[in-house]
Amino acid sequence: MKTVMNYKNQLPVNTWNHLNVNQSTLELTLPKTLLPVTPFTQTPIPDQLYLKGEELYEFKMQSSSFYGKNAKELIDFMNQTANATLSVHTKPGEIISSPIHLGYNIDETNPYLLDETNILTEEDSEITILLDYQSTSDVAGVHGSITNIYAKKNSRIHLIQVQLLNDQSLHFNQIVGYVDEGASIDVTQIELGANKNFVGSEVILGSDSSSYENQTIYLGTGKQEIDMNYLAKHLGKHSKSKMIAKGSLDDESRKIFRATIDFKRGCSYATGEELEETLLLSPNIKNKSVPLILCEEDNVSGAHAANIGNLKESQMFYLMSRGLTEEESKQLLIRSRFESIYSHIPNELLKEKIESYISDKLTPSMISNKSEI
Repeated sequence: MKTVMNYKNQLPVNTWNHLNVNQSTLELTLPKTLLPVTPFTQTPIPDQLYLKGEELYEFKMQSSSFYGKNAKELIDFMNQTANATLSVHTKPGEIISSPIHLGYNIDETNPYLLDETNILTEEDSEITILLDYQSTSDVAGVHGSITNIYAKKNSRIHLIQVQLLNDQSLHFNQIVGYVDEGASIDVTQIELGANKNFVGSEVILGSDSSSYENQTIYLGTGKQEIDMNYLAKHLGKHSKSKMIAKGSLDDESRKIFRATIDFKRGCSYATGEELEETLLLSPNIKNKSVPLILCEEDNVSGAHAANIGNLKESQMFYLMSRGLTEEESKQLLIRSRFESIYSHIPNELLKEKIESYISDKLTPSMISNKSEI
């Protein structure tokens, strides 16, 4: 028996589709029954943080009703098939100072990982969740992740996701979030691995003075495909959103980055910002960007910017004149673009793994492309 999912990474409204950017479709076939997967590393979690019974059910039902078709379909699919789940609920005013770290391995024993994380913070509380995905073998694994987030009044949620899968894996990752009055959701996504990579988020700034920020880094090498779709939907007055993506593309990799700021009627004085920085290292890559601002309200401020280009010869000359090799200079420039995002991860060992992963991915492709850059 097989379970089949057809997931579309689709823009909220269609644009001129000559470049085929409105949507990408992921068709996925999985065994009907998946083995349960447990984390390889886990910060002790107080018992009172787990959502149980009706409370968990009501939260899932509520989160399912907030979002668009894509998110709803994925929530329903993961509710039925997930083989790793975590649900966290803070008390009012509770500050969880130590990050909750959960790591998952994909290997021969567990080649399929579908994990669902539910995070609900009560008023004036704060929590940090670190989700870490790695491959410990060369198996062509499948990883799917959905994270449901609900930040109640004046609460703070910090979500960090680190994806370091091998280059044979398929990966899809969706975040759906709702931000209440004065609350904030801050997301850091390190999307470096997998052969096919579908990621995105749909966050609703539902009340006044709510805020959402997403910072993502990606690295395309070989024939890697990276498909991203981010949406910030403003409903509240004085709400703020910022979506930042920094990446590098090499060899024959392909990337689509969609970022939508949607100002709904009634969200006066809301502000939204999109920023993309992409470094192109090969003439054979394909890079597509779709910055989109939708507006139903007059008194709002939306901005988008893109910085897409090659390594500067002046920077290379400066570094090489200081004794670095060409390869070392390129790695330094690329890692410096990423470091501003991953340096804030509250786990030194994981930061070292990220740096090592970047170096391992860049080294063979740089050697092969020296004559082309």
